Amino acid sequence: MIEACLIFANSFLCRTATLPEADSMVLSTLEDLADHGYPFASARVFVYRDEYLALISRGRFYVLSSPEVEGKVSTPLLRWFLRGLAGKAFNLSALRRRAALAEYYGVRVQVMRRDGNVVLRFSSRGGEIFGSLQGGREGLFGDVGITSENLLSLGITVRMRASYDSLNMYLSAATELPPLVGFGLHAEGYYQRVGDTVSYAHELLPYVWRYPQRMGIGVGWASAPVAVALWERVGSPGYRLEILYGAGEVGYRLRAHYGWLALFAFKGVGTWRERVGGMDRFREMPTTVPPESNFAVARLDVPLIRHGILSVGPFGDLLLRPGYEPRWAYGLFLRYGANLQMFVSASGMVGLRVGANL
Repeated sequence: MIEACLIFANSFLCRTATLPEADSMVLSTLEDLADHGYPFASARVFVYRDEYLALISRGRFYVLSSPEVEGKVSTPLLRWFLRGLAGKAFNLSALRRRAALAEYYGVRVQVMRRDGNVVLRFSSRGGEIFGSLQGGREGLFGDVGITSENLLSLGITVRMRASYDSLNMYLSAATELPPLVGFGLHAEGYYQRVGDTVSYAHELLPYVWRYPQRMGIGVGWASAPVAVALWERVGSPGYRLEILYGAGEVGYRLRAHYGWLALFAFKGVGTWRERVGGMDRFREMPTTVPPESNFAVARLDVPLIRHGILSVGPFGDLLLRPGYEPRWAYGLFLRYGANLQMFVSASGMVGLRVGANL
């Protein structure tokens, strides 16, 4: 333990602490100053034996008016990012929250201090193209997908996925526009063919952000009009809940994740269906299995071995469907970054997903 003292303006704070606790006190003070207009605050720390002294200077007061911008970013996206922040005292926490929101739309933002000014560096993830392949006693199955992020430098995202075999076909597409004018727009739909039967559904969902949550009310179609209400929280824990109402039925679609656990639960209305299998649902069922209208999938990945971007460990999947016995799958998974995933289940099913950045 050491005696830690912080000297700032007319205040003098001392307490007994460990060295990491003393460093945390200093960093917390600098963060607080950066949230109240002083992004150039600094600290000089002196440590001698059992004494810790930090001299804190708040630097100059800074108003975020015309920050220097680096990287490719359109004017509407830049205005959206700075809305409510420009012309006000610098607030690092607010900038980080807005940067996390921009990341949701494929835009990375770094907040840097340089030469007495604040620099915002924008960059784009671009997107990804990927393919999945699964095999076992039932044969070999696959699907392909493509994601485009920050389309036209406006934060527009587009996602498409397709899977098929000799009898069945499933195609889904989604696009999302960030709230450049106060509200954003999410649209998605799917088309499926099972033998000679064709069905489809789609939705259009305007929404507003109150970060880290967003809300929206929209409409859809699944053999009849459908009303849709959205409530979502990004981050960890995160969830996305949609309430569906149409043709006198009430349904829902829930995605949630917390740490190693992920959940997908769905009850459709009308002809609305969702795929059950795949690398991101119940792993022992391929995406070519006909979609269903009422089910839930819980997934648990336990990365016991971690080395850099490599993680390996056991997994367990649980599939619940009305009228069926619960179905379990378990085995080992391997994940190398975001572009390579593999699994092998106890029943002999093997899966591989490979992606490439665009």
